[in-house]
Amino acid sequence: MFTVYLSHPYTGDEDKNRLIARQIAARIVSEYPDIAIVNPLDALQYAKMTDLSYDEILKIDIELLSRCDAVLVRGDWERSLGCRREVKAAHERKIPAFWNMRDVRAHKQKVENS
Repeated sequence: MFTVYLSHPYTGDEDKNRLIARQIAARIVSEYPDIAIVNPLDALQYAKMTDLSYDEILKIDIELLSRCDAVLVRGDWERSLGCRREVKAAHERKIPAFWNMRDVRAHKQKVENS
């Protein structure tokens, strides 16, 4: 299954940002059931219960990202250190990053047809 990593700001209003990311993920899965979404804001909630540093948590984020076919960047990502690092990591790993689902779908079709 084609898997997309959802890059969305977290720091600031964590509860609001987590809810927005969940809503984005739910909408995508509802509209495109052939796409799996990796939402690190939910996937790494356990990290708040540990002594892991921000950088250690981001390493886990990047590991999740590296297993995906594409990255969807949402929200005010340019002001988010984590999102900027995720976009950089995607480029370093040659994982395409997109800012809308139309482009994600086009890439998915291209991959499937090649």
